[in-house]
Amino acid sequence: MRTNTKQWLIDLCQEKKSWREKIQHVSKGFSQCNLEHLANGIEKLLSRKEGKFLEPPLLSVLLSAGNPEHAVQHLEEFCIAFLESEQQPFDWNQPHIESFLRIFGNSYFLTRQLIHHPQWAVDVLQSEYVKQSKPLEQMQKELRELMEKQSTVSLSHVKDILRQYKYREYLRITIRDLGHLGEFVSILDELSSIAIACSQYALQIATVSIAHPHFTPQELVHAKPPFSIIGMGKLGGNELNYSSDIDLIFVYHHEVDQKETWESKEIRLQVARRYIEIMSDQTSAGFLARIDMRLRPGGEVASLVSSIFEAEKYYRQQGVLWEKQALIKARGIAGDQTPVEMLLRMLKPLIYSKVIDEHLLQGVQTVKSRIETQHLKENLLNVKLGVGGIREIEFFVQIFQLLYGGMYPELTTTNTLVALQQLQEKKLVSLPDVEKLERAYLFLRKVEHRLQTQEEQQLHTLSSEVQKQKEIARMMGYLEADVEVARRYLLEDLRDTMLNVRSIFGSLFDEKH
Repeated sequence: MRTNTKQWLIDLCQEKKSWREKIQHVSKGFSQCNLEHLANGIEKLLSRKEGKFLEPPLLSVLLSAGNPEHAVQHLEEFCIAFLESEQQPFDWNQPHIESFLRIFGNSYFLTRQLIHHPQWAVDVLQSEYVKQSKPLEQMQKELRELMEKQSTVSLSHVKDILRQYKYREYLRITIRDLGHLGEFVSILDELSSIAIACSQYALQIATVSIAHPHFTPQELVHAKPPFSIIGMGKLGGNELNYSSDIDLIFVYHHEVDQKETWESKEIRLQVARRYIEIMSDQTSAGFLARIDMRLRPGGEVASLVSSIFEAEKYYRQQGVLWEKQALIKARGIAGDQTPVEMLLRMLKPLIYSKVIDEHLLQGVQTVKSRIETQHLKENLLNVKLGVGGIREIEFFVQIFQLLYGGMYPELTTTNTLVALQQLQEKKLVSLPDVEKLERAYLFLRKVEHRLQTQEEQQLHTLSSEVQKQKEIARMMGYLEADVEVARRYLLEDLRDTMLNVRSIFGSLFDEKH
């Protein structure tokens, strides 16, 4: 990425002119905004008691947002909400305040959460986990403590507890992400950990709430779910976006007997449906995740919950290449892990070949050709499914895992970047190609994240609207003084990145691979 010119924003803030004059002087830098509204908004914000603390470096952060006009307006709304809630102005001497300001004008859904819960700003900024990644174990502990504070809880109550926890954590992670306070891979990892921690509690809640509409935290702790959950796709690989579907499979060990016991088919189905409801319902507090069960053995026509022996039989007798490929990402995330480990051990020989199978190679070539044809029909601005998009990187890596995972156990990882490193170490893919694919994967995932950071929508395609492209260019860190130039640089880098991916993907069956 090209070096930005951030200094022009600081210089602009230091000029001794009215904001209307300043912005008119550099109008090309804000051509995605209504200039008059932006100038009025800045002057209104700076007239507030809190606004007087916005020195040029901090104010320049607002002006570098995807939409500076919204950044200024929403920050003022936050200041008003904080004053009403806490009976005192917001303190600009908080740590990481520059990174915090990047929320405004870049993430509209988190801005709304902040205005609704202004105290979160102080809680998050004073957390030790702004500059360091928060492990899954800590998230589990925090959720447990939140639940233990309650005496008796209802289903609707715990739904809101989980959702508020998710969004407060999203605020912390997005501050880390936009403020570059953590490696991008750690951001993916934390987003995945939130989904896992919430899934674990949602399964406990589903199990208890089927029998009791009101229950205690102690009952949650001692709940014994009638099935286990396997995370697939990006969740299995610890690579979630801000607004990913989570692909799941529900499995159990075996039927206890033919009587109507707790582990009977009917109870399992009730708990499964309740779990999906807890995770996916849109309440006034938001939602946790969209649940996708289509990867389960047998697909949409099959039962929601399978025994591990039924699953193993299905994959052995009917499993096709793409289903084996999907299983590369399979990982237990909730419930008793024993049946999950048993199933994955049984499936491992089916997934990973110990010899180069000609039949498998032919199948891979067929799927590759289909992908190439399908991707040509996609919008070229689609960073996931377009030509040279994320899907091609994942397919490239997973095919090597299928072909060589039986010989090299290190390749059986669920994480794309870890697998790429292993492919280079085993000299299956050249270092230059691995480096290009790593850079491309991180760049394309960042674009995908910025698209989803705005409104928590499941977007993968950069808008064809020039104004929207300018917003994403700013969010990606292209800070040229002319935002149109920044937009063009973004599109050039996007084109070059995807061409590199397609070149490597297209050579999958050449002699060098």
